[in-house]
Amino acid sequence: MSSVYEDTANNYRNFVFQIVIVQEMNQISRGEAMDILLNCFEQMIDAFDKDWTLWWVVQMVDATNGEFGEIDMEKWPCLYLSSNLNCRVLVPITE
Repeated sequence: MSSVYEDTANNYRNFVFQIVIVQEMNQISRGEAMDILLNCFEQMIDAFDKDWTLWWVVQMVDATNGEFGEIDMEKWPCLYLSSNLNCRVLVPITE
C-alpha cells in the first residue's frame, strides 16, 4: 500500500493486489496451455479496461507489471501469468 498527498483534504491511497492465472499442462499441450492462459489474461485486462472504477468502488484501477513463467505444482507442469492490479482510492483526511 502507499498513500499520496493530494491536497489538504484528500489523499490517494494505492492498494496493489497480485493476480495469478495458472494453467496446468498435464492433459494438454504447451501450445494449448499458452493459448488458454493468454486468452484468460486478455479477458481479464478487457474487463478492467471496461470498468476501471470497479463499479465505482475505486477512482482508478489498472493492471501492470506482468510476469510469465513455468512451474511444477506437486509434479504437475503448469504455465502461469501474474499481474499486479493497482487500485487507487481517494480518501478524505478531514472530517
